[in-house]
Amino acid sequence: MQRRYESNKIRNGFTLIELLIVIAVIAVLVAILIPNVRSFRTEANKARAQGDLDTLKKAVLLYISKYDQLPDTLDRLTTVGDATSRLISKVPYDPFEPSSNKHPNHPKYPYSRYQNLTTQFTNFAIYSYGPGKTSDLKWNDSSTLKRQAQGLDDIIATEARIED
Repeated sequence: MQRRYESNKIRNGFTLIELLIVIAVIAVLVAILIPNVRSFRTEANKARAQGDLDTLKKAVLLYISKYDQLPDTLDRLTTVGDATSRLISKVPYDPFEPSSNKHPNHPKYPYSRYQNLTTQFTNFAIYSYGPGKTSDLKWNDSSTLKRQAQGLDDIIATEARIED
């Protein structure tokens, strides 16, 4: 008996070299995309923080016009009257707060008030720590916000003037 070998046999599958080339190309694409995805997430968090702060600022201004005073805390905006007269349903959390990864119930945006007793001028600021996750905002005696260091990336919602 004679065996015949077919030299025109169709190959099934890929060679090892072809598989390694495909894996290398995918690895290069992933290495290029990962930094871009991180920056997209940061930009999305900035937009979310700005939208949240604008909503909170409007709710505080509405509270001031309704009760002629600043709320003690941001939680006061959710507990005014019954459910139909609340200014907001819940206080959102700051996506950039330094300890937000450690706490299951994320911390809310920092809220500070300034009241000059001699002029009876009262102002407020609601802010996010920003991507740098640090903030050093202080009130001046003239009821303006002062940044203590240059280049801070805080996201601020306030009616006060901000000095650099």
